[in-house]
Amino acid sequence: MEENKEEKQEKIPRKERIKQLRLQIREIGFWNLPNQRLLAEKFGVSQAMINRDLKKIVSTFDPEELDEVFTSFYETDKKIARELSKMLYQGDEEQKVRASQLLLQLQKSFTELLESWNKKKKVAEEHNVNVRDYVFKIVREDSEEKGDENGNGKANDKEK
Repeated sequence: MEENKEEKQEKIPRKERIKQLRLQIREIGFWNLPNQRLLAEKFGVSQAMINRDLKKIVSTFDPEELDEVFTSFYETDKKIARELSKMLYQGDEEQKVRASQLLLQLQKSFTELLESWNKKKKVAEEHNVNVRDYVFKIVREDSEEKGDENGNGKANDKEK
């Protein structure tokens, strides 16, 4: 077992590593590759180096190959979005809030992916953008603690 571990840790020259990664991508697809940590262990390099290698490989893809990679990712995201939409319409209040949060996270991660591969321009580079965090809260109107639009509820009125 120690021999096997040492064998994995032996650093493979970058040119050979990229050749092997490219071949593996063509055989099993970009999204079916092992995660970057496992690839780094296999090739005896850092995850950052694997990330640079993968970016270099993808940058050499012709447009059709690259579109195929993003189409696959997009189709997966569409399936996830459909399931989250069901939660928004059929779930309880907690599930609806969670589904909203996950949809925002999904949209953000997909946008970041497209931007990182130069498939979409960063809006912040073209406009002066202020970043804000939003918190969503479901307010029940049938609650005994029903308040006005300023958040003043019955409990607050009793205390006054």
